[in-house]
Amino acid sequence: MPSYYLYTILMQLIKHIEKLPNPPLQEVIFEIHWMLETSADIPREHDGGFEMAQGILRRNLRERYSHYERMKVPYIPGSLSNRTIIHRFWKEKGRFPLIQFGPGILSVNETDKNYVWESGFFPEIKFALEQLCKSYENEIIFTQVELRYIDAIDLNPEVDLNILRFIQQNLQTEFRKHFEVPGVLSDLHFNETYKLEDDSLLNLVIASGVRTQDQQPAVIWQNAIIKTGEFDKSNIISWLDNAHSITSNLFKKMVSPDFFRSFTYDKH
Repeated sequence: MPSYYLYTILMQLIKHIEKLPNPPLQEVIFEIHWMLETSADIPREHDGGFEMAQGILRRNLRERYSHYERMKVPYIPGSLSNRTIIHRFWKEKGRFPLIQFGPGILSVNETDKNYVWESGFFPEIKFALEQLCKSYENEIIFTQVELRYIDAIDLNPEVDLNILRFIQQNLQTEFRKHFEVPGVLSDLHFNETYKLEDDSLLNLVIASGVRTQDQQPAVIWQNAIIKTGEFDKSNIISWLDNAHSITSNLFKKMVSPDFFRSFTYDKH
């Protein structure tokens, strides 16, 4: 069978995989900002509906997100705490997905353990948006939306001595310098931004780092799509569908075939 037929079949199979058995995903984050306001008594931008909305949102989420935490951040209208997370809502303590809320900002966070787009994360985003809009007396005008995927893979110090070669072979990205640099590479951070047809920005990051859980050396890569403007809830839902499709396809193109196969079997 010609190789391009095999490639097509493989891509179709990948397309219908809801969850990889051994995914590199560390966290996926949906984040939304909305328009702030000023008034005669508070000239600095602030979220005028936040004081009332925080109690309503907590009540609306309680049945589905039963564990609540308040961050130790004081909220003073018009203060620098705008767009700072104050409230966190968990399904159970420490169990993702997690909804985070503050003046002018809401995020929905998920990890690899539960992540499935169609039947999991996407519905949770729509639920969070619906409850957010119900919590404000006036219509919210959204000004920025972001979908970010953070992936990481451990580096074996005995095998993966050359991080540049590891990235070239597995993430199909090559860094070249036409001059000598003294010393040994100890840290790497590569960042590119692309403008998409709908004026969203695609941000691609590859960096060295350590995994939070065990502080082991790792290669971390992020794919994020961000859009600014003025839009409502229905605009965001359609944008999300497209943003997920772009990030999903980018991941499949970015990782090498051998590297991808390492995610398709259960390491346990």
